[in-house]
Amino acid sequence: MAEPELAHHDSLGGLLRGILTDVRELVREELALARVEMREQANRARLAIAMLAAAAVALALGALFLLVAMANGIADGGPGVRR
Repeated sequence: MAEPELAHHDSLGGLLRGILTDVRELVREELALARVEMREQANRARLAIAMLAAAAVALALGALFLLVAMANGIADGGPGVRR
C-alpha cells in the first residue's frame, strides 16, 4: 500500500476525496480476498467429498467381502461341521 502523501495545502474536499478513494480501494481488495478464500474453501470441500466417497466405496467393498465370506461359511456347513 502506498504511503499517503499529505500536503498542508490540501483542501478539506481533497482530503475527503482521498479518504473515499482509500475506502473504495479497501472494499475492492477485501472482496477480492473473500473470493480467493471462498475458492480455497470450495476446493477443500471438494477434496473432503472425494475422500468421503472413497471411504464409502471401501466400506461397501468390505461389506460385500464379509457377506461372501459368510455365505461361503454357511454353504460349507458352518464352523465345527466335518465332511
